[in-house]
Amino acid sequence: LVHVPATTKKGRIELEYQFNDQRVFDEDFTVEQPFSSEQPVQVKWSRGAVMMEKTSGVLHRLVFLPDVRIEADVEVHQPHDFGLLAVEESNEFRAVLFNIANTKFKLKKGDAAKVNPGHLLWYIGQGVWSAADKDAHGFIKIAEKNRSKLESGDRLKLEFERRKDQAEGTFQGKTDGVHLKGKVVGDDGSTMGPGRVGLFTHSGIILVKSVRISGVVDMEWFRKELAFMVAADPGPDPDDGK
Repeated sequence: LVHVPATTKKGRIELEYQFNDQRVFDEDFTVEQPFSSEQPVQVKWSRGAVMMEKTSGVLHRLVFLPDVRIEADVEVHQPHDFGLLAVEESNEFRAVLFNIANTKFKLKKGDAAKVNPGHLLWYIGQGVWSAADKDAHGFIKIAEKNRSKLESGDRLKLEFERRKDQAEGTFQGKTDGVHLKGKVVGDDGSTMGPGRVGLFTHSGIILVKSVRISGVVDMEWFRKELAFMVAADPGPDPDDGK
């Protein structure tokens, strides 16, 4: 299901992408809007890099158990509102975001709503915050550093990891850095299940140079995906060559 060399060790798969081949990018990642926004999706591949702007998500196609790590080398062109995320593979939207230099996401509702600045780990989705309106996704802040010194032109190594009900986010550059860790549990007591991992922007602009992923694939999802692929491929025509 992937188009780069992969190594496996004790049930974990490890993958690395340098984005030198557009076909590999197109087949191993999906480009989509990661959460509701009035901004369009804007992602452009160029040899050796992927430019992300507006409200855009680039998600790897594999579904991982809550035992996964993603790293990305990025060049910052607009130093706010971007990061790494995991999105649950289910009919209900749930996601964990490692959000760099937030200027968009707000806490509370109505006139009381205020932007929570800085670097944050968010847990977002249905049932996450009991006070959320029925037609809205709830937000819970699970870790933060409430200021950002990040500047345009910085080159960052972003790291995000899920382990059971724990999430951890780290980045380090010349102008700023942070290490955040928190528990992924909503007001309803639930945590997030298997999901896909990737990068997002929410008005920030980043140039993604490389991505590395290490994790345990959800084998229940894999068996279903493989069966779907087999059913969709009728195989060679028995009359070919006759």
